[in-house]
Amino acid sequence: MVTISVWPLAVSAARLAALKSVLSDDEKERAGRFKLEAAAREFVLSRGVTREVLAAACGCTATEIVLTIGARGKPRLVTPPSPLTFNLSHSSGYCALAVGAVPAIGVDIEALRDTVGDVAKNVFSAREVERYATVAPADRMRTFFRGWVAKEAFLKATGEGLGGGLKSLELHLTTAADIRPLAIGGDETAPSAWRFHGFDVTESIVGAVAIKTDGQEVEVQIRRIEAE
Repeated sequence: MVTISVWPLAVSAARLAALKSVLSDDEKERAGRFKLEAAAREFVLSRGVTREVLAAACGCTATEIVLTIGARGKPRLVTPPSPLTFNLSHSSGYCALAVGAVPAIGVDIEALRDTVGDVAKNVFSAREVERYATVAPADRMRTFFRGWVAKEAFLKATGEGLGGGLKSLELHLTTAADIRPLAIGGDETAPSAWRFHGFDVTESIVGAVAIKTDGQEVEVQIRRIEAE
């Protein structure tokens, strides 16, 4: 089972202080380095709730959770020992956390916004661009971001980030949340080792999770929680 927890990044001052109290010393120091108060609040809210969700899954307290960041910036749970992997994303006042006992996981959410110029050619493969050109102009923004979040989630799962190449994962582009991978790195059999799941955070924020399953069946559950 993979659970995607979604919550708004808006809480009272008292709740914000409580969430900050469960952060590690390093996280508190990092929060203090943000120049913008809004960015600091977002960091505390996203990390604090992440700790609470992981603690509930591991049967410990939020302060007992020990996290580390890999060389490519991917977070990992160190303590308590657990098969759980997780990934976090936030956009436009919302946060999404994907957690599951799977080999690798990545999640991404993005607010819909106008795209300009030849951005699609930098994101999509040649055959994706060909497909994208057939999409009705009114549907292109949603179609673009459906594809973007799936690709970003995949690269976050592999730990490669954008440096791994957005074009490496090819998709059947559509406005629907259903994600249909065509190939990975040109290999049309490679997607069988992955599970992709699209979802909506709000009408104007779309998301996707990429799960390395190695061919095993994995159920995905979306859970909306209140951070307050």
